[in-house]
Amino acid sequence: MNPNWRETRPHNSALDTALSLRGSRAKTRRLQSVCRGFDLCTLSFPGGASGRVGRGEQKERWETGCCGSTDRCGAILDRRRAASAPNRIVSPCSGGEVSRGHGRAGRQDATMRQHKHIPVLLLLLLPFLGSWSAMADIKIGGIFETGDDVLEMAFSSAVDRINTMGLGEPGAQFVTPGSRLLARVEHTERLDSFQVPLIRLQEILKDPLMRERKVVVRQFEPGVEYRKVLKDVGKSGIKNIVLDVPIEHVHTALKHAQQVDMMSEYHNYFITSLDAHTVDMEDFQYGGTNISAFRLVDTNAKEFDEVARDWMTRRLRHGQKGEGNLYRTKVALMYDAVRLFATALRDLQPNNGPKIQVRPLSCETEEPWSQGNSFVKYMRMASGQCMAASTSPQDYSRQLEEARLHLMNKTLIVTTLVQPPYTMLKENHQELEGNAKYEGYCIDLLEEIAKLPDINIKYKIREVADKAHGRRDDKNEWNGMIGELLQGKADLAIADLTITYVREEVVDFTMPFMNLGISILYKKADKKPPWLFSFLAPLSLEVWIYMSTAFLGVSLFLFVVARFSPYEWVNPHPCDPRPAELENRFTIWNTLWFTIGCLMQQGCDVTPRALSTRVAAGMWWFFTLIMVSSYTANLAAFLTVERLVSPIESVEDLAKQTSIQYGCLQSGSTQAFFKESEFPTYKKMWHVMQAARPSVFTESNYKGIERVRRGKYAYLMESTSIEYAIERNCDLTQIGSLLDNKGYGIATPPGSPYRTMLSQAILQLQESGTLHVLKERWWKKRHIVKKCPKEEASASKGTSALGLANVGGVFVVLLTGSCIACITAVVEFIWRSRKALPEEREPVCMELCRELRFTLTCGGKKPVRTKGDDRVPPGAGSGENGLPFMPLTGYGAVVSKDSFS
Repeated sequence: MNPNWRETRPHNSALDTALSLRGSRAKTRRLQSVCRGFDLCTLSFPGGASGRVGRGEQKERWETGCCGSTDRCGAILDRRRAASAPNRIVSPCSGGEVSRGHGRAGRQDATMRQHKHIPVLLLLLLPFLGSWSAMADIKIGGIFETGDDVLEMAFSSAVDRINTMGLGEPGAQFVTPGSRLLARVEHTERLDSFQVPLIRLQEILKDPLMRERKVVVRQFEPGVEYRKVLKDVGKSGIKNIVLDVPIEHVHTALKHAQQVDMMSEYHNYFITSLDAHTVDMEDFQYGGTNISAFRLVDTNAKEFDEVARDWMTRRLRHGQKGEGNLYRTKVALMYDAVRLFATALRDLQPNNGPKIQVRPLSCETEEPWSQGNSFVKYMRMASGQCMAASTSPQDYSRQLEEARLHLMNKTLIVTTLVQPPYTMLKENHQELEGNAKYEGYCIDLLEEIAKLPDINIKYKIREVADKAHGRRDDKNEWNGMIGELLQGKADLAIADLTITYVREEVVDFTMPFMNLGISILYKKADKKPPWLFSFLAPLSLEVWIYMSTAFLGVSLFLFVVARFSPYEWVNPHPCDPRPAELENRFTIWNTLWFTIGCLMQQGCDVTPRALSTRVAAGMWWFFTLIMVSSYTANLAAFLTVERLVSPIESVEDLAKQTSIQYGCLQSGSTQAFFKESEFPTYKKMWHVMQAARPSVFTESNYKGIERVRRGKYAYLMESTSIEYAIERNCDLTQIGSLLDNKGYGIATPPGSPYRTMLSQAILQLQESGTLHVLKERWWKKRHIVKKCPKEEASASKGTSALGLANVGGVFVVLLTGSCIACITAVVEFIWRSRKALPEEREPVCMELCRELRFTLTCGGKKPVRTKGDDRVPPGAGSGENGLPFMPLTGYGAVVSKDSFS
């Protein structure tokens, strides 16, 4: 048996159908004619008339009526609305329902439980009981469709077997003591209509789970080949097919499906006939198609061998050969139905029990048979050996096991796209053939999956023809690897193939083997040389301006407060108790000197005396403490780290500017991301990329990277590919964070049996750390000519030394201050010289040269000289108050003036 062919034998509810009256009201009327001539009609009706049986306690009942007036028997059938729904009787073998079948073709629950998929066939058991007591001959009637000789023969054979061998149980050789079954057969017209399979499938369409799926119903025209309809179904992309045709035509329908390429491993067929096990599936066992069906017949039943011998004998007696019809479900159900009837009749009248009482009833009144409910109960409780045996539902893991078995015998076609480092051609690929030509992350991933003991697959790698991942065009057609999967050219697609919503709608993806997101690849900015005045960098220009303003403001404020406070005015001559005037040391220049000294953490000889000035000075000291500490802490980072200046820092910066172009891969998921995004920034970027000329879209990531290296171009691509490019191109860098989060997965055609198995394999490799090892191998170890140096020095190497470029500005400030001091000294000298008395003046140049010559002598004392005298008189150099002084002009003793007064 083909491993892809599966059959499920649900719990034996076969007799529910065998004893069910089903069909339309028109069919019921046709039964009126076959009821004529019977003394007693025992029919199964639905719950429509149950209100009169046991005061509503029974939803199903048996009714009896006198049909002596045959023209009124049909009135009873019409009044009981026999066509509304079939009555259901539990099988004597299991008493259960039809279990849910195993298969991926669809869910068959309520439909299969009621066996609505069985071809129209009527079995009416009519016990012909005596008027008032048990009769020796119990008549059992069967109503069959015209031409159904097989079922009629099974009915007669089952009755004969009951009469000959009894029920096959100890002490139960006859139905009732001294009685036997007498078969009566009547025929009705066959009803062939397209409505019948629709009735059988209506429960499937009612299933809530089917509301999420699109269901297409197609009718095979009589006399027309199945190829045309199946070809149209194949063009629509439907893979799951429920085939509801007569069992004689099942093989032909499957053969036609095979001829139009509708019998691949991605197609699933569910055959509604319960006789699908009789069809020869030899022609379809190598295509990998999943064909599912239910089976009720149990050829391993103990009674099957004996029935088979009787069946063969009877067929040979009638000139027929073969035993194929014995395996038909309706034949087995007929045997079980007759046995069920006989068993219930036996239990209804035991050896010493009460006699079966039946009195004539009028067809004009509605009065049920008093023992009808008991008869139904005995039928429900009946048990015994049956040809349609019950089995438990099969394990759903069988589907995965069959997929594994099928993989071991098939070579999968794997489509891929050459894209480093996922799939690459080896350097000597011209000398190699087949899978040996390729290497890369995806190639190693396939090898690791194939090594797993539960997989052990064979595969053949093939490059995609149009070099595209897969994008849907305006005609709703797919190109690239996705298109090859949908066209049946490949079984798997593995590359840097992103799992997206639109792709997930048409193909199946495994769980992602790599997580990533979209980012920006840009050329790394050149390192900015240190600024001459980089010592100013720790504080922004705005802070420096605020500090200068604060310095001037506090100085002015302290000057005003000091002059306003009376405690800052002191006696300039402490020896004079009544001075004529007071002195305030916080002049405007002294105040500026005080604030600048505090800011430089150096102090000053001028100190505040009053409480108000001390409070103001304390706040200024606190301010300078925080500012100086912050400046010192931030200065080290700015002087030791070289900064990179990039024109863009995020995707928002990229969208705002116009000098740098940006683009992405043509026909990729990144392009689809910007095209379908509703976020304003991404939407704007998409319009800019569309309008750019020349085009900013590239045919491959390699061309995009080369365009980035030429400058003035940013490339939007997956972060994993950016990492690979950065490891091999030291002049490239990643800008900003990820724009989204997604993953790479292995794509399979829709409904592929391999997806679950491959997902389990990927999960196993992820847990074992194999995926991480593969990424480290192909991102950081293989095909790297020169490793890029680290941008940041490690802590173990210490801080880099500062060069003159880092601190040169400090020297410039020192030199500038020194020059200003020299110029100021010269100005002071000239200014003082101009204030001297006319008779004491000498030419400025002479005075300046004399002062310079004296300065070069490095002496610690300077004599006071008078004009024209080169020697220093005794006692010169002191004034009347004993303070030293030096006149700016002349060398004569000036004793009448205070120095610098």
